[in-house]
Amino acid sequence: MANIDPKTPGVYVEEISSDARPIQAVSTRTAGFVGVAPNAARAVNKAVAVNQWSEFLRDFASDETGDRKKFTSTHLSQAVFGFFLNGGERCIVVNIGTSGTIQNGLDVLEKIDGVAIVTAPGYITPEA
Repeated sequence: MANIDPKTPGVYVEEISSDARPIQAVSTRTAGFVGVAPNAARAVNKAVAVNQWSEFLRDFASDETGDRKKFTSTHLSQAVFGFFLNGGERCIVVNIGTSGTIQNGLDVLEKIDGVAIVTAPGYITPEA
């Protein structure tokens, strides 16, 4: 039966029930970063979820004691910093270390659902 809205004469709305389910929303806010971290020995070829810049510093730019003084900036750290500076909320970081290849990092990210965009700052091809 149609619903009649007295505020809009001549307009009738009839809702039909359906077994179809609505389309679910998916997050497109997660970025993937692959490259060499300031501490190239930390979490090599592992996907690490990072929700803020301080987490990146803790996980990839410090040693086991928390000291960051001996590590310098890399293309990866600059890109992740820019991501959070511009309002990014969550990213997945794969440190390939000094002996890894970008393809190794891409293979790790490929297994993760929800990564909307992938970047390898400082690299041109996956073979690099």
